[in-house]
Amino acid sequence: MKLSLRSWSSVSSVLVIGAAVASASAAQSPPGTRPAFEAASVKRNTGSSPLRTSTFFQRGGQLSIANHPLRLLMAMAFRFDVNQMGARIVGLPRWGDTDPFDIQAAVAGNPSTEEKRSMLQALLADRFKLTVHRETRQLPVFGLVLASPGRPGAQLRPATDEATCQQRPLAAPPSAPAGQTATDAAALALRDVPCGRITGGILGDDRSQAWAGGRRVSLAMFAASLGEQTPLERPVVIDRTGLDGLFDVTMVWNPQIQELSSNAADAPGLSFLQALREHLGLRLQPESGPVEVLVVDRVERPAPD
Repeated sequence: MKLSLRSWSSVSSVLVIGAAVASASAAQSPPGTRPAFEAASVKRNTGSSPLRTSTFFQRGGQLSIANHPLRLLMAMAFRFDVNQMGARIVGLPRWGDTDPFDIQAAVAGNPSTEEKRSMLQALLADRFKLTVHRETRQLPVFGLVLASPGRPGAQLRPATDEATCQQRPLAAPPSAPAGQTATDAAALALRDVPCGRITGGILGDDRSQAWAGGRRVSLAMFAASLGEQTPLERPVVIDRTGLDGLFDVTMVWNPQIQELSSNAADAPGLSFLQALREHLGLRLQPESGPVEVLVVDRVERPAPD
């Protein structure tokens, strides 16, 4: 069975979305209540802001979101990756995907991302009359398995000693030193990334090469991150490798190669699925599995401000 990837270009335009919700800190909110914006405006986008922009993940107490459908607002509020929101947010009316909205909001202080999520949830409940519940359903997923039993790839190694972990953030996209490969550049970049985190991006000196990896990470964590690294056709990946413990993981691929096909060899580098197999000795296996979904019980279009 051929495993395909959704169009990178169509999804990558969404992946760069940011958004800044302003929030009061939990300490400023009365006990038993959620943090809330001090002032907020929600309006249907009329085309005056044709680009989809957001400041949700920026610092500060000012929020500006333009041209976002409700599903994407819910994905930010309830912590769903854009590759997961279609399958894991269920029960939205059609306008929840087609009607774009603009939000302007503010609050004092410098709220954390989680406080911002909570405030956005409160805003959606107030203006959209949104009520939801969570339940577990059987959905199509991928199982992450060893391509050859007992044979991990060269870039899937038992974790280094914890003493080597550093806490310096990556300042710039990694570049391969002269005479070294793209995989070497990605491994070098991981030395400046805190252990226990999956990260990645585009190589600084070769925009056709993407990379992902982590140090001292479990394969369950790595599997869960794969939908964020590239737009898979199934939104959830579950670790089925049977490999316990922590690992150092590095892979590099060409995001312009959309799927394993006869013309893939004409493009430089590997497709995502090829890199998963050749670098890590892993593959994705289609199956069904339990997935927590967010079910919409009630929602209304917001009244004009």
